[in-house]
Amino acid sequence: MKKKNLSVFISIAILIFISIWAIVNAPSNLTNELKNCYYVLWINLFITIIMMQIFALKNKDIFNPIYLFSIIHILMFEVTPLICILNGNIYFFNIYVWRGCIKGTILSTLAYIMVYLGYFIKFNNQKITKENDNNIHITDKKRKQILYTSYCMWIIGFICSIILIKGYGLNIKYILTAGSSVMENSVNTKSIYGFLVMFTYMMIPSYLYIFEFGKNKIIKIILFYLMFMSYFVRGFRFVMVAAITSVIFFWYIKNKKRPSLKNIIIIISILAIFSNYIQVTRGSIRSGEGGNISIQKLVDHESIEEMLIGNFEIVKTYYAIVEKIPNKFSYTHGQEIIAYTMTMMIPRFIWKNKPEPVIYEVITNVINYQARIAGTSYPYIGEYYFEFGILGIIIFCLILGMCLKLLNNSLKSDNINNIILFASILPLLLQIMIRGYTPTNFYLIVFVLIPIQILRKIYIGEGKGI
Repeated sequence: MKKKNLSVFISIAILIFISIWAIVNAPSNLTNELKNCYYVLWINLFITIIMMQIFALKNKDIFNPIYLFSIIHILMFEVTPLICILNGNIYFFNIYVWRGCIKGTILSTLAYIMVYLGYFIKFNNQKITKENDNNIHITDKKRKQILYTSYCMWIIGFICSIILIKGYGLNIKYILTAGSSVMENSVNTKSIYGFLVMFTYMMIPSYLYIFEFGKNKIIKIILFYLMFMSYFVRGFRFVMVAAITSVIFFWYIKNKKRPSLKNIIIIISILAIFSNYIQVTRGSIRSGEGGNISIQKLVDHESIEEMLIGNFEIVKTYYAIVEKIPNKFSYTHGQEIIAYTMTMMIPRFIWKNKPEPVIYEVITNVINYQARIAGTSYPYIGEYYFEFGILGIIIFCLILGMCLKLLNNSLKSDNINNIILFASILPLLLQIMIRGYTPTNFYLIVFVLIPIQILRKIYIGEGKGI
């Protein structure tokens, strides 16, 4: 414990030195406004890292959700803006957005603190004991029931994915060949069955049950390949990364192991290269042209850096939001988080005049129409702010912190349901934070939970956790 404290204090001392050096040696070519942004970003970077280091004094488990949350937050709200300033990358869709940087950065640190406060709120069910883990002895009959039910839910998700893929004019061969064959008559239109995309997320937890209870390795490999390729040809990078990392998380947690630093670096590097591949090729894959790319382009560090920064660069949308709302445009008062979440799953072929989500109006107002049609998004706290202002950030970040605490409770359990729940949900945190769109994120979580809750209630039993 003393060594742990010493390492934390040393890292804090190093961080203080680096922060002072960076502030004193601020680039001389910056405008006064950008220089002030630079100072504020460094100060808030120091605060957030210090909080994470203090948390690490008593919470050593690298899989604790707070660590992933903190890393994403730091990369998005401090590191990426600093890189943009240093590289002169200050425009977003030809719009200058840095007038909202200082306010936005301060509010992001407020959000960070609120998440930590929410995490430390105590719950009656936060203790996980061995007595609750009642799935230790499972009969062969029950194992078969679990497996067959998991197969059924996986098949439902896969069929929905096939329907969506067929909507693009693609076929099964295109899936099986990982997009290496070219489709001549493909189309890239929005399907009226778009709501089915949520059902495809059921494949991830269903596969983890198959991975655990299935005995046929060939079937496991085939099902994972089909699941992965069904996501791959639709070009949804986050769910492909989630499918891979969910299996990795599950294996480590189930075997009570944690990855070494070397393994973490290897995994992150592979995922970064793969994500870069999807970034470069997903347009051609979706259009049926295939996904061929040179190895040099695949591992090019500039291309990978552009992909990584591009994902977090949506912080600029957030700056535009806090700059112009409520000064020029009004808060939307729950039109997205509440109203559209309630109506999102109603198919448009049933409700033909269903209103468009308010996100389109917000993006057009705070940036421009080009940003809207490009599909740009915003971080999670951007939505909380344009819906309810600072109060929205405080309340919803407290709730997020409480959810992370509940998720961490599942990490402490030996119950297979809780392990699968944790392994399925944690990889989605990146999507939830960098694509702050509650209607989609809400149903994403719901449909991931459906297979777990069905198997929990019918076959395995409760077990405490979430």
